[in-house]
Amino acid sequence: MPLPFPLNEPRARLSGCLPFPCGDQTIANLKKQYDTIVGVGASITAGVFSQTFQFDTPFRGANFTSSSVPGTTLQFMIDNVNSFTSLASGRTLFIVHAGGNDCSTFLSASGTADDPDGVVLSWDDMSDQHKSVTESRYRELISALKQHGDVALSSLTLRDYKGQVLTSPDPDAIGSGSWNDGVVIPLCEELTPEFFDKTRGRPVFDYYQMVKNNPEMLSVDNVHMGDVTYPADPVNGYPAGPSSHAMRIYMIEKLGSIGAITSSPLPDGFSDRIILNVGAGNSLMGRPPFQAHAVTQEIVGRNTYTGISLFSLKSPNTPVSSVDIEIPGAGYGRNNLNSNSLPWNEGVIERNILCNSLGAELIKLTFHGLKGKSGVIRFTGLHSIGATPDASRSAKVTLTDSEGFKVATYENVAPLTSDDVSFFADVDFNAGSLETVVAVIEPNDGASYAYLGGVQIDTIK
Repeated sequence: MPLPFPLNEPRARLSGCLPFPCGDQTIANLKKQYDTIVGVGASITAGVFSQTFQFDTPFRGANFTSSSVPGTTLQFMIDNVNSFTSLASGRTLFIVHAGGNDCSTFLSASGTADDPDGVVLSWDDMSDQHKSVTESRYRELISALKQHGDVALSSLTLRDYKGQVLTSPDPDAIGSGSWNDGVVIPLCEELTPEFFDKTRGRPVFDYYQMVKNNPEMLSVDNVHMGDVTYPADPVNGYPAGPSSHAMRIYMIEKLGSIGAITSSPLPDGFSDRIILNVGAGNSLMGRPPFQAHAVTQEIVGRNTYTGISLFSLKSPNTPVSSVDIEIPGAGYGRNNLNSNSLPWNEGVIERNILCNSLGAELIKLTFHGLKGKSGVIRFTGLHSIGATPDASRSAKVTLTDSEGFKVATYENVAPLTSDDVSFFADVDFNAGSLETVVAVIEPNDGASYAYLGGVQIDTIK
């Protein structure tokens, strides 16, 4: 069966763009996709771009990269602008989230000479000289970057210095809120108008409002991002997942909404995606899927699990369907397989899902809520990662939909190279008028157990 999309991102580019998020309606659709997205800033930008493997490239057709260094100022970025411009390749967009450390120097409750009482100051409290120098540095930095690509100036994130900003009567009037109003927003409108939202009168990449609306993402210092894809597991020794997760997703969604990158991970013509991750016992410890809408179900012994809610890419907070899982016979788990060599994937072929699986004599999945929908269901599960497929470790899936029985096989041992497609099976489905779609996974000929680690459902309607 031909694959509806290649194994690795990027997938076929969508012919159009998703509707703009609230407030962006008047922004002209760029209708141009970038080859390279460069983050320009300091520690927060480094967290979004550099401190995670999410941007294994290409990601949705673009190379995401940055040379941002924690603790740096606008002048440092100017003096070392080549470290950013040298990253330009093809059609390049520089997303500038810069000046945070300058802002902290002048406005934070730091007890410095400018701030002896530890009171958070505002842009208006700065001297005219400091305001002028700051503005000129932004202009110089943006001018230097524009020689190598397009530039989008973003607002500074909300910086809740010593917890005093959010509790103040007017948080926007002090700290980074006032910095944005005083210098960033006017310069964004003037110098990078393609990335200015005229309806809201704010930058397209409005990190300030994003953090203000989600203050729980701030770390203990109230400045940097502490939110992670999943928490650390000190008992089993796994570190937390990549941080700055919400800010990264926000940036990706904004880029997609204006046509700067492919607007979603879905193949051309598909409308939604569901991901289910299963494993036996503690085989899922510390390694949940990176996709927030994915559902993880632990399987313990011979058992039946009914009504497991499933969420989708488009509705990550509201169940769109459910699944019953039946394990009538013996089974056991595979965990901690070394799948880290895999590139980032926004589907079920991701390293955290493939690193564990459930082995059983039979696994029955009954999907509810797919009535009237069609698409492709992908199954995968590994026993081990080896050089060649192993006939004794192979699974067969039989799917029943409105068109009858459909059978496919997939290997449970695979090298996981980019050219290898044997470790998953794609099955076209059409629910039609049926209330349920049923998949039975069992050992293929010559195998004793079948392995399942993840299921992905991409729907067309």
